Amino acid sequence: VDEDVLAHAPKLKLIANFGAGTNNIDLAAADARHIPVTNTPNVSSVATAESTTGLIISLAHRIVEGDHLMRTTGFDGWAPLFFLGHNLQAKTLGIIGMGHVGPHTANSLILQGVADEILVCDDDEAKLQAEVQDLNDSTVFAPHRVVVRNCHTDYEQLAQCDVIVNSSGQVTLSAVSRTGELYKSIDDARLFAGRIASAGFRGFYVNVTNPCDVVAREIHRLSGLPASHVIGTGTCLDSARLRTVIALKTQLAPESIQAYMVGEHGNSQIAAWSSVSIAGKLLSELSHEERFRLDGREAESLARQG
Repeated sequence: VDEDVLAHAPKLKLIANFGAGTNNIDLAAADARHIPVTNTPNVSSVATAESTTGLIISLAHRIVEGDHLMRTTGFDGWAPLFFLGHNLQAKTLGIIGMGHVGPHTANSLILQGVADEILVCDDDEAKLQAEVQDLNDSTVFAPHRVVVRNCHTDYEQLAQCDVIVNSSGQVTLSAVSRTGELYKSIDDARLFAGRIASAGFRGFYVNVTNPCDVVAREIHRLSGLPASHVIGTGTCLDSARLRTVIALKTQLAPESIQAYMVGEHGNSQIAAWSSVSIAGKLLSELSHEERFRLDGREAESLARQG
């Protein structure tokens, strides 16, 4: 929404963006016309938290490695511990940052019975205490007993965790651009990563904080862990959005659709259309049917939003 669009809409009274940012809107031009601009910075909190939980389970059970094996050399024999992975029950997970995504991630882990203990850190002690109280109260209704512990800024306690989720940062800084959180997020990573490493952490990081790829790289550098131990959520949520867009257009279940957004999480990511498949059949092979003739540019734009 730029100057030209606004010039052709003299009766426009409000611009409401269903997404986390406003970088696709000329704010100065809107302000000059006294047009208020709104956005939804927390619209993806729950979906991001659930995607994070899925990544944690994938790590523990080596799902990506197993998928790669089956697509390359294939399965050639059985052994008792072959690709066994690890159960997450009786495991300890950590969460850094309890603003929006952090509490949703903890709630998702509790409801799925993924861990026995969750250690949470945040520099806002009052909010952290309130979140811990709420989460511990909610465990009464959970399928498994889970204890949530308040570690405030004692990051060294997280060294005992099997997996640490980083959801620190300040989401309001991303309102103008995807990289708006950069300096705050990097400063946060530099505050905890070295301390946790020095305390002996040898587990896995799942980074949610934006800019996702940059922060994941910094945590990898500071932690001294192998690259395979620091995972960014990347385009995981964006790929889910793309599948949803295709599902709505084709009136099919998203579970039957395989589609990926690739690149860096943000405006530069693109849809890998050549690999999109439905029930195992490439989308390009189905284009003779009207409902499978998608507007790729529109679908890709919708997948980027949020």
